[in-house]
This record gives sequence, C-alpha cells and structure tokens, in this order.
Amino acid sequence: MAISNELVPVLKKLRLSGVLQTLDLRMREAVDANLSHTEFLFRLCSDEIERRESKQLDLRMRRASFENAKRLEDFEWAFNPQIPKAKIIDLATCVTVRRTASGDDRAHGGPSWQGGRAWKTRRGSRGDARITRSCWQSTRGVA
Repeated sequence: MAISNELVPVLKKLRLSGVLQTLDLRMREAVDANLSHTEFLFRLCSDEIERRESKQLDLRMRRASFENAKRLEDFEWAFNPQIPKAKIIDLATCVTVRRTASGDDRAHGGPSWQGGRAWKTRRGSRGDARITRSCWQSTRGVA
C-alpha cells in the first residue's frame, strides 16, 4: 500500500516503528469489523504500548541477570497439589491491593510523615475474621 510506504518514515520519526508490525493486521481487522477511526487508532496505540512494556520487561530481566527466569504460568502445579495455587496467583496479581481500592480488606502503608513505619493491616469494613489486628513493622535497620 502506498499509504504504508509513506507512513514508515513518519512512524520512525515519531518513534512508533512498532506500529508497523501490526498495521496490516489492524487495517484488515478494521475493514472486516467495520471499526471506527477512533477504535482503530486505539487498537494501534494499545499494540504499541504492549510492545513497549514487553520490551521494558525483557530489558529489566536481562539487567537483573537471573540465572533461570521462571514464570508462574510455567510452574507445574501438579507436582505438589498442596501448594495453594489460588493464593499464590492472588499474591502475584495483587488482588489484595485491588480489593483495598474497592473498600474490602484494607492493606495500606501509613502516612508519609510516619517515617520508619511501613505497613499497617487492619480489620476490613466487613469485620472480616481473616484480618483481625493492626501490625506495624519498622523499616529502620533493615538492609
């Protein structure tokens, strides 16, 4: 397409060369699904954001110099069925933090003026028995 050939230098100048990888696919998808211009642009931008986030993660993993990078998706849960898979996935996906925003169980840091005090956990608004006491942990002296 002539438009794609004209877009290449413009996208490279804007540092959006990742858009070129998905442009043809997204154009076909837009025609087939009769997408609006806004939806088409949104999907292109989402692809670029996903590409950049993936690139940043790869860079961070390389810089961390992990000997063997492991992912939860690759873990063999059948090896030890006593491992609480649901709890591990909740911790990895920060479900607890999201619940805090919705008003459920609360887990949050204290005010910034408290200095060394790091985390406070208190009973949720429902009086949930799982979280029953306040606990403060000092970060002073932690290396």
